[in-house]
Amino acid sequence: MPSSVTRFSARYARNFLRTIGTQHEWMQRVLSVGKRECATALEEIERRRAVLAAATRAEDGMDPSSDSYYGAEYYGVGRVPTGAGTISGYDSYDRVSSNADLSAYLVWRFFSPVKSLDIGCALGFVVEALRDLGVDAYGCDISEYAVAHSPENIRDRIQQADLSAGLPYQEKEFPLITIFECLEHLPPEVIPAALQELCRVSSGYVICTIPSFGMNKHGPSGWFDGKVLESRLAYYRMLGPSYTGPIPYADLQKDARGRPIEGHLCIASFSWWTQQFEKAGFIRAGAMEKQMCPAVARVGKSKLWNFYVFHPADLPFFLPVIQEEEEIARVEAQWEIGKHGPVADDLAAVDALLGKNGLLHSSFF
Repeated sequence: MPSSVTRFSARYARNFLRTIGTQHEWMQRVLSVGKRECATALEEIERRRAVLAAATRAEDGMDPSSDSYYGAEYYGVGRVPTGAGTISGYDSYDRVSSNADLSAYLVWRFFSPVKSLDIGCALGFVVEALRDLGVDAYGCDISEYAVAHSPENIRDRIQQADLSAGLPYQEKEFPLITIFECLEHLPPEVIPAALQELCRVSSGYVICTIPSFGMNKHGPSGWFDGKVLESRLAYYRMLGPSYTGPIPYADLQKDARGRPIEGHLCIASFSWWTQQFEKAGFIRAGAMEKQMCPAVARVGKSKLWNFYVFHPADLPFFLPVIQEEEEIARVEAQWEIGKHGPVADDLAAVDALLGKNGLLHSSFF
């Protein structure tokens, strides 16, 4: 793998040429050639890093380009329910353990979608929950097992598909897309293509949860714990806010088999993810994230979910329709949303962001 010194040298040379070229006319002719050479060198370094990372993943039995990893065991089938050293975080997988009702409730409450797509839908429980709320909901997942074991009442609405390879949907087909705990399962080198495909099929809001670290301007910040090898935690904490990631494959937290925990391959900062979405043609809707923060905290999911909301930059921005208070109260009672209850740390994190008046003086249940 190219060393950090090599990468630094290439970047330094590029910046040096840019600086000196602005001061000496005779360097202008050299500058264009030098910039191309530096760019080519950096591209080659990144290509080699990607090839080496892919080879390492293959040796570990971790192939994110196929669905073989996300079979029955991933969803808790035939496993002793200890949660230790497993390839996923599920002892069992159902509508409750997957938090599908809470996810669907928040989407319905703040965005009132007419039609939606859930990418990485697993067994389709979010699709089923949104259908129960009257949404024309669809889903797709890379796992053949997941699609085959989805509830019969929504099976015709779920397809096997790979976001990084292209989705079987029309351009701008979906006014709302959800992609919960999914993007981190892709290797960093395919994220740009995956987000461009996401932008292609989006005609409105995209709501994501992505395990992230670092500062977050629009909600509670992230962390390294549970994402990075414990032996490397001190190093990454030392790097400070300027480090954006992604975390190198070798430093990702591993399970008992030496595979990345829960199949997470791309762990990066809020700023890195935001930049990737912006390059793909999105605008981050931070105001919507802040508006959702108190409700997420009230159900104790601020630490579990690192929320993002995006909107395609090439489409007119519109404010979503928020459900009426009477309808919110009816669904909360029917689905027993209040039983999840707030977690003190979650409330404290949102208090720090919005102030106590912003959280505690609002009616959420």
